[in-house]
Amino acid sequence: MGFAMYQSKVEVIGSKLRYSREFVRRKVLIQPDRTEDLRELQGIIGADQVAAVVLKRAQ
Repeated sequence: MGFAMYQSKVEVIGSKLRYSREFVRRKVLIQPDRTEDLRELQGIIGADQVAAVVLKRAQ
């Protein structure tokens, strides 16, 4: 979005599940016309934080 970046990753390392998130704020203040972009980013982050990982037994 220019003023911030968010990414998350889920990976399996051996017998462990590793979940990582990164949020980078590039600007402290944003222009009033970018308010909708900020709300969209907050929605993306919120949805990601409540997402579930389904574990399935390997055969």
